[in-house]
Amino acid sequence: MNDSRGVKTPCNGNLSDMIEEEAPEFDKHSFQQAIGFLNYLAQHTCPNILFTINQLARCITNPTIIQWRAVKHLLRYIKNTSMLGIMYTKCEETESILQGWADADYANSKKDQK
Repeated sequence: MNDSRGVKTPCNGNLSDMIEEEAPEFDKHSFQQAIGFLNYLAQHTCPNILFTINQLARCITNPTIIQWRAVKHLLRYIKNTSMLGIMYTKCEETESILQGWADADYANSKKDQK
C-alpha cells in the first residue's frame, strides 16, 4: 500500500450493490483484521469513514474479493487524507454551541430491509 496512489472518496460506487454481488471468497481473517483496524481508526480519529466501514462490516463472516477491493480503496483514501483533521476551538466572543445532524435510511437494504 505504500506505493499505491491515493483516492478522493472513501468508497467507489454503490456499497449496497457491491456487498450483495456474487464473487469468489476472500481470506476471512485478513478481512476481519482490516475491518477491526479501520473501525478503531474511525472511532478515534477519522469519523468520516464510519459509514463505509459499517457497510463493509456486514460482510465480515463471508467476505469476497469485491469487498476486499473496497477495503483497499478505503485504505488508499485514508492514505490520501492523512494530513487532514478536525479541530474544535473555543470562540471567546460568543457562546459556542456544537450541533450535529444525522440522516439515516434504515429500510434501504434490498436484501433484508434493514
